[in-house]
Amino acid sequence: MEQIIEKLADIEAAAARVMSRVPEQKEAYAAKIKEQTEAFDRKQQEETEQAITQIRAELDAQREAELTALREETDRRIEEMRTAFAEKHSFLAEGLARRILEG
Repeated sequence: MEQIIEKLADIEAAAARVMSRVPEQKEAYAAKIKEQTEAFDRKQQEETEQAITQIRAELDAQREAELTALREETDRRIEEMRTAFAEKHSFLAEGLARRILEG
């Protein structure tokens, strides 16, 4: 009977030691989870910023390409108008003068 009581006392002492370490282990685990969460958040933030930077660069390149195309088209149309005016300015001036005089 004495041995059973000693075994129970040993078991209870071991249980008390385990239970006394629980708050420390809980704190350590919480700190580990917090660290992992912060690392994950930092990684996601970096990936998001990289994606935004890439999208902005792509949109800037697209905008520049569109602006260049518009400038070229505008320059082409202006040149067509200048050519047409150079070829027909006398005819246009005569027609305008006739309208004014007939007016």
